Amino acid sequence: MTIDVPPSLRKARTAAGEIVWLDALPELASEMASQWSLAIGRSCDGFGMNALVVEATVLRLADGDGCVRLLDADMDRRALLLERLGPSMYDLGVPRRQRHELLLDAVQHMWRPVDPSVRLQRGSERARWTIERLEQVWEQSHRACSERVLADAIACAERRAAAHDDTRAVLCHGDLHELNALQTEDGTFRLIDPEGVMAEPEYDLGVLMRNAPGEDDLHERADWLAAAAVCNRTAIWEWGTADRVLSGLWCRVVDHQPHGDKQLADAERLCT
Repeated sequence: MTIDVPPSLRKARTAAGEIVWLDALPELASEMASQWSLAIGRSCDGFGMNALVVEATVLRLADGDGCVRLLDADMDRRALLLERLGPSMYDLGVPRRQRHELLLDAVQHMWRPVDPSVRLQRGSERARWTIERLEQVWEQSHRACSERVLADAIACAERRAAAHDDTRAVLCHGDLHELNALQTEDGTFRLIDPEGVMAEPEYDLGVLMRNAPGEDDLHERADWLAAAAVCNRTAIWEWGTADRVLSGLWCRVVDHQPHGDKQLADAERLCT
């Protein structure tokens, strides 16, 4: 059995130094296909750049509500068997505003309180991780944005870390965009590849602020998201600022262009 590793996945994991994992991936996929009696088709490029599987805890908590349904899991080998879904929102060419409406609907189904005993990254931890990654990826990208943009992104992440409140925290997807939303048989969409963070809901909306760069006025987008989700606009803007810069720098590292350059251009223009 031949397993093709998608180019986007190979490029991203190579940049992260995970060559051993990449080399072992075809054999692992073949073993899991045998265990679950699967016929392996072609690899799907573009559906995430982190892994062929996601953390099972998040999918169990969501239980198919807004997210792809988990059918089986082998935690020793970190492999998941998920329900089959259709094309992505991106491939279907869904218009921007409708895309945001559908993504918001899907993620709101996912948002729910999480027992504090569940081991998920907190919003404060995510914000501090973001600061660390911003500094690392800025150097990896050969300082692809100005120092003032980097400082602004770090300051936004610091404020979100300080603002974390467990009583407001919900199960967040963590990477809410049109490539991570696949169509079901009834025409609705379910989310795949959740990162799983226990954070304020504005964290997920910040991801929507980083994507589709150059398509609309981002201040108007933030206003719309805050009103539609009944969320704090400042929090949405700050998460979006930090995530936009991190994503733009990382896209430069893995040569995901022109997306990265467009995100960084937005960051330079919007930096206060």
